[in-house]
Amino acid sequence: MQTAQLLPPPAPTKGLADADIAAAIGTLLVTKKGLAGQLITVQTHHGIVALAGFTTNLLARQRGKEIARAVRGVRGPRGKQPPARAEYPPVQQP
Repeated sequence: MQTAQLLPPPAPTKGLADADIAAAIGTLLVTKKGLAGQLITVQTHHGIVALAGFTTNLLARQRGKEIARAVRGVRGPRGKQPPARAEYPPVQQP
């Protein structure tokens, strides 16, 4: 009977690749309820995440930052997405 050779585990990497982090955050933003993930772009540089785009309100903006912080490898989010403003016609006085 032959014995199985054990391979040494791969050397741990210093951190996840920025593209992997951005892809994970983008997927979560699109799948979570209450967020228009298609309107938010994600950029990552050395684990620092920059979120840009539009949200419907401040709560959605905060939720996007929380989602970004929850992803492994993120050192910190920077949010630049202002809440979207609805344009309403002026009110006519009777």
